[in-house]
Amino acid sequence: MSPTDLFAQQELNRRRTRWLVVAFILFFAWLGFGGDWIVWELTRGAPPDAYRHAFPWMGMVLTVFASLLAAYAWRTGPSKVLWSVGAREVVTPATEDETRLVNVVDEMAIAAGVPRPRVWLIRDSDPNAFATGLDPQHAHVAVTEGLVALCSRDELQAVIAHEVGHIKNLDVRLMTFLAALVGA
Repeated sequence: MSPTDLFAQQELNRRRTRWLVVAFILFFAWLGFGGDWIVWELTRGAPPDAYRHAFPWMGMVLTVFASLLAAYAWRTGPSKVLWSVGAREVVTPATEDETRLVNVVDEMAIAAGVPRPRVWLIRDSDPNAFATGLDPQHAHVAVTEGLVALCSRDELQAVIAHEVGHIKNLDVRLMTFLAALVGA
């Protein structure tokens, strides 16, 4: 059943993000403790003076590693996503197209009732855009130069409104964290 309102959608995305973290850590724990069990099985019949695997070191190490990796992905996920596409932040618009883009992002953020996301431009002629971040207060909108050049103001508003909708629904939290975990 799909959520019926914005708050239900936001809570669903928060819950999905928590489950993603839990599943990620449990997967690494399963690998580690499974490896410990295999080594235990291989060494349990060893002679008394030989190595016997009794403590689950691999499971402990991989569980801690996965937890640290999840924390790292949480802290650096948005910046890693933007870095991976070669985006540059538009702080002070240098061209008319950049000014139009920043103005449209401002308008759509005000219309959606969210803080203005940071604006990024990607040097690519293909039309594309995405939003990233962990919450509306730390959100980013990235747009390719091809999209800005191709779209009229109304079309650009539609694209940015779509991305701001992802920010407001917290879709960006789930997808950014998923991309960061896979990338890490």
